[in-house]
Amino acid sequence: MGKYAAFGLAALMCTAAVPAFATWNHLGSVMFSTRSTHFAARADFSGDQMALTSRIGDVYCQNVEATFGDGQTHSIYTGMLRANQTVNIDLPGNVRSVERLAFDCQPTDSSQGTVDVAANTFEQRPLG
Repeated sequence: MGKYAAFGLAALMCTAAVPAFATWNHLGSVMFSTRSTHFAARADFSGDQMALTSRIGDVYCQNVEATFGDGQTHSIYTGMLRANQTVNIDLPGNVRSVERLAFDCQPTDSSQGTVDVAANTFEQRPLG
């Protein structure tokens, strides 16, 4: 019986490190052009990761910023988003509520680019 209890305890400890009830949700798409390289919007989600995917060609982001529930703003990504490849971003700090996202990005292959934004969000579940 001790062997089964140790196995059960090990299984419980392995699941404790995984964020509870996290799911990926599509937040929207952002369109950029050679004339329109800045975009900011209210985000209003809680999660520990974001994902950015360029859908129409490569897009270079000079900066992607997140403003959190505590009012602090952090740069969360700088770099190239290759067409149809997803970049996962771990959100910094202990505050996991994102209120606003701001992008400074421009397409490199053509005159337009689209970036899909998703987040690994936490579901609210009732106790009991």
